[in-house]
Amino acid sequence: MSQNNLEDIKTTEEHQFSPKSSKHDSPQKNRYYLPFNTLPRPQDGTVIRMRKPELIHGNLTSYVIYTIKGHDKNDVFEVKRRYSDFVKIRSIMVTRWPGCYIPPIPPKKMNNLEKQFVYERKRQLELFLQRMAEIPYLHYSEEYQIFIKSSRNDFDQEIQKYENVTYQNILERYNEHFGDISSKEVNCDTITKIADFRITLQKVLQHFTRSKEAAHKFALLRKNFYEKMSIFHKGVCVEYENKVFDEYHNHSESGRVFTNKGDLELNHDAPRIEYAAKRESIEHLDKWIDYEELEVEALLEAMAQRDKYENLKHKLQEKQREETNYLQQILAGNFSLASRLLGKPKEEEMATLEKQIVNTTQEIETLDQVHSIITLLLAEKEIEKFKGEKLKKYYQVIRTAAENELTNLNTVFGYWDAIGNNSNLKEEVEEKPIEPQSQESVS
Repeated sequence: MSQNNLEDIKTTEEHQFSPKSSKHDSPQKNRYYLPFNTLPRPQDGTVIRMRKPELIHGNLTSYVIYTIKGHDKNDVFEVKRRYSDFVKIRSIMVTRWPGCYIPPIPPKKMNNLEKQFVYERKRQLELFLQRMAEIPYLHYSEEYQIFIKSSRNDFDQEIQKYENVTYQNILERYNEHFGDISSKEVNCDTITKIADFRITLQKVLQHFTRSKEAAHKFALLRKNFYEKMSIFHKGVCVEYENKVFDEYHNHSESGRVFTNKGDLELNHDAPRIEYAAKRESIEHLDKWIDYEELEVEALLEAMAQRDKYENLKHKLQEKQREETNYLQQILAGNFSLASRLLGKPKEEEMATLEKQIVNTTQEIETLDQVHSIITLLLAEKEIEKFKGEKLKKYYQVIRTAAENELTNLNTVFGYWDAIGNNSNLKEEVEEKPIEPQSQESVS
């Protein structure tokens, strides 16, 4: 197999400014934001990043490797993971932490190795790692620590043992981490709060479906405007002065507007038009909608886990009723045909059934406690945390878009301002009337 480092897609930060500064730009506008992660850094100093993706060419297929590097309060670590590994660990986290909000990862998309796509996927996977680091009980869970730290070649087998979990394991884990709510009781207000917010989230998804296309088109129009303006400057104005205007003006530079080397302002601002096409502003809104849609789906997924456990509880209760009814039938002398054919004594059948009823009852009690904690966890923690983060994120994204686009527009203003201040445009040119030729001169 061979491997290539994918050429880094230049980020907005790299494209933000040319080395010089303009009178129309302020240091405040020079900032670049990652407008999706509004959480503070982990209090324990955890830092986690992803290196440049590596494209691996195999005999039958090609794939991308993502290198995770960082440190937390326990270790320094560096491991290589594929996208499918992220899918697997997130699925395990959803199973082992029902009702908890598990940060989203980008959706599957088959056979796409384009550089821009890989860069966007890498950015969102890195965001997943960073958001997980902000939730200590998830980050320091045994299964997740293996994901970010184990360098064993048999990672798939190593992580496989965590795919299943017992209700008792979940109850013990939740009592440890959510002891402040595990002793509370669920009431109608709690259930109503979850139901109402679920309806809200479903409406939000419908809104995103309508607005995603509009935001994407707007972002493309913005980028296209600056790209076309750069082409206009280079391909129309500059070319005209170099190839046409010179012939009219005897190749004198003093009369030029767009290619006058003495016009320092224009020489500085003109190349920055191209940078404006690459400096993201509206694109932040476009990407924010895409990512927020994933976050909404992630919280709905956590709510669906509560439904799952409620359904499991109902099934166990139905099983308990069937076992109890059968025990009563045995006591009444109605022995099953299968037991008679096997020659199983009545007393043995009753003892087995009574043991099953006890186990089912214990399982129902455990499941009921887990379901109650999940309900309280969603109502008192996850929903409120989700709302708070959305407000901070919204303000930050809008601020980023506004500041970056203001910088872009100031660049355009500086460009046209420099042209308008060109000394040649301020001079009044006296046009001499063209005298008609005499008949004699014509002949």
